[in-house]
Amino acid sequence: MELKHTKSTLGEREDESKRKKAALELTTAQVAQLREQLASLAQELADLADSEQKLTEMRQAEHQEHTKAYQDLELGLGGVQTAIKALRDYYSQDRPVQLDMAASMALAADGRAPRVDMGDEVSTAGAGVISLLEVVESDFARNMADLQSQDRNAQDNFEQLMQESKVVKAQKEADVKHKTTEATNLERSATELRSDTASAQQQLEAVTEYLAKLKEECTAKVETKEERMAKRQKEMEGLQEALSILESA
Repeated sequence: MELKHTKSTLGEREDESKRKKAALELTTAQVAQLREQLASLAQELADLADSEQKLTEMRQAEHQEHTKAYQDLELGLGGVQTAIKALRDYYSQDRPVQLDMAASMALAADGRAPRVDMGDEVSTAGAGVISLLEVVESDFARNMADLQSQDRNAQDNFEQLMQESKVVKAQKEADVKHKTTEATNLERSATELRSDTASAQQQLEAVTEYLAKLKEECTAKVETKEERMAKRQKEMEGLQEALSILESA
């Protein structure tokens, strides 16, 4: 009965040891996979931060270029306007310049310079110069408006990219937090499984050793032919010795 019970116990210990080892291997593999994913996420976050920094630097440089170009145009526009005023004052001999408001508004809406009615006081040559300067003035104003529009569009694109990057960053950081918690819990489980696996292995070895002793005790030893003959010879010698003693007596 003891031998049968011990064999049954041995089977249970073997199954338990296998289950513990399999669980430990699975948990260890999951931890390793999570650590690889966390390393990949960390690299992705670092690349994202680097990309944001480069985008910010590019946008700042672009804005500075737009600002410098706008200031240059503004300075040029001021100079042209000053020249136009001086010419108007000169050719009108300090008399006010008359503007055809209706025609000027129509031309301005079409992107052209306003019409100036210089009257008889302005010479043909002077009117031509002033008209040319007014075209330059209109070009300066249009270029300034274009620069402002380009800068606004660039800023809108930049803010959109940064918002998208912010969303991606938040998702990855949440993923890092989740995976870190999961990896920590699995590592704790792996530590417990290592202890359980070692204990199960010790119990298995103890049962195996005990079963071996039982088998040795319970299994009859089969004698060889030589051993039987030697044993019989020894018994014969003993009987002869006893017979000799009896005869002497």
